Amino acid sequence: MHLTQLLTLGFLAIGTVSAVPNLRTRNQCPGNQEWRGFERQCKCDIDQLWDDFMQKCHFPAHERPSCESGEKAFCAKSEHEFYEFDEHNKFCFDNGHNEAFCCKPEELHEKIHEKYPEEHPPCRPDMNWNSGEKKCKCEKGKEDRDGKCKHPVMEKPECEEREHAFCAKDKNHFCEFDEHNELCDNDGKKTTFCCEQAKVQFWLNSNWHGS
Repeated sequence: MHLTQLLTLGFLAIGTVSAVPNLRTRNQCPGNQEWRGFERQCKCDIDQLWDDFMQKCHFPAHERPSCESGEKAFCAKSEHEFYEFDEHNKFCFDNGHNEAFCCKPEELHEKIHEKYPEEHPPCRPDMNWNSGEKKCKCEKGKEDRDGKCKHPVMEKPECEEREHAFCAKDKNHFCEFDEHNELCDNDGKKTTFCCEQAKVQFWLNSNWHGS
């Protein structure tokens, strides 16, 4: 039996964003981190970083654009959601929905209207209008699958004879490998493993640490 390693995010140190948070145990994770009992540590979602300044996990910020004289850097998510560039502002996070750009302050509203015209097609609640590609898109790291924005499916492990492949979030939430089940989504909070049917709960109890 073996524990398949999950894909992990290549951490980047951005401003005050720390790639390695202070680890806690069990259910005492800081901010919006979650306890990952299979790895015995608190972690952010696979596409996000821990920010010591904000005390929360979030997508890394866009790189500040290089602006010409008289221009300022701004970030925007929609025609009503924009802000002067600030790496700690949620509209500046590089999540696949936001954009960073330069313009003169007096031309900001015109620029926003150009990027997010009122007549663009409506997007699903889990999507957002991407002004660059001019279409509705899922959040960064997710794909349109089964009519929803989901993380890619984890790789199915190769199991020995009489063993089956399983996915698990913790010792109480697991399923036999199924690419349509969210327990098999590669969001950094779950794992895959091989086990005989009769020994699944024993494997989970043995490999999960914490409450």
